[in-house]
Amino acid sequence: MYKHNRTAKQNAYLSSFEKAVAGDIHPLQTCFFLTGNCNLNCTYCAQKNSLSKTDLDLKEWKRASDIAYGLGNRMISIVGGEPLLSPYLLDLVNYISDRDTTVSVLTNGRSLEESLLHSLDEAGLDNLGFSIDTLKTGQQPQFGKTLTKKLEHILKYIRDSHFSFRTSVAAVITKYNLDIQPEMLRTFTELGLPLRVSLMVRGVVNHSYTEDIALREEDLPQVERVFEKLWQMKSEGYLLGNEDCFFTSLKPQMGCCTPAGVYQMYMGNDSRYTCEGGIHYLAVLNNGMLESCTTGVPSETPIEMLTSVEDYRAFVEQNRKKTDQCKGCPWPHRWVLTHLKETGGYNHYRI
Repeated sequence: MYKHNRTAKQNAYLSSFEKAVAGDIHPLQTCFFLTGNCNLNCTYCAQKNSLSKTDLDLKEWKRASDIAYGLGNRMISIVGGEPLLSPYLLDLVNYISDRDTTVSVLTNGRSLEESLLHSLDEAGLDNLGFSIDTLKTGQQPQFGKTLTKKLEHILKYIRDSHFSFRTSVAAVITKYNLDIQPEMLRTFTELGLPLRVSLMVRGVVNHSYTEDIALREEDLPQVERVFEKLWQMKSEGYLLGNEDCFFTSLKPQMGCCTPAGVYQMYMGNDSRYTCEGGIHYLAVLNNGMLESCTTGVPSETPIEMLTSVEDYRAFVEQNRKKTDQCKGCPWPHRWVLTHLKETGGYNHYRI
């Protein structure tokens, strides 16, 4: 009934969103880290240090999706590791898409074949995201995911086909690929794919292993020059997925070591950041354990424990013992929910 019914799924999510803004405690976005297996070894990857070597089986992931749905969630993102390496990705997408729940997959694309694209479409996938950071091998120091010839062929195939799912590219900007962002935007626009960028700065879901690639205070003038160029290109029709205000309002503070120092997002609101324990974000690791918040704080609670809304609220309250010790975060729940236009908020709030 709901496969590729974008209108019904969007209405279901907007209803969930409105309840959250009104103060209801439930997961707006659920993230399934389907597998710890990956065919790449990216420098900045936080998951390779946190995911287990043992994955849940299909029955357990279906149960996890049932629990998320029962808690009021209407949006699930499937990530990894590399989710395409899971033997039951298609079965899980098919199961989730039968409900009024938007299902997305984020991949590096190295394992994609044309036949698999058709299978994902038939399973009811709503959004297919690609994580790509650089264009040509040797163009700059290798740190992330490169647009290979095979992957470029896949993207052209998607452009020239008529799949029901939407497609986009996400890029992590570091000091090694900052200058090529206009070229990346031009390349992916020609492929018909929106590009959404994020900055790699110290203090958010990364530690010492990002020391050599993270942008710093001395990089700020160049960041602003590149942003100005990207903003100009967007006004000319290039497919930049970030909200306009990402470039006009958010001022990166490159040298900060705490999440609160990474982005100054007051924009006229002088209220202090306060942690709400990640109450609108539910992250299920590949072994079934939950994360406490968007910055990767681990918990000791398995998804199986959340059998009711009351259990979820207790989980949030338990998290406060850890999250209240945080020195600050740019994602307080109520502030972000009421300032989505200014901040970009949850990446997928527009279905």
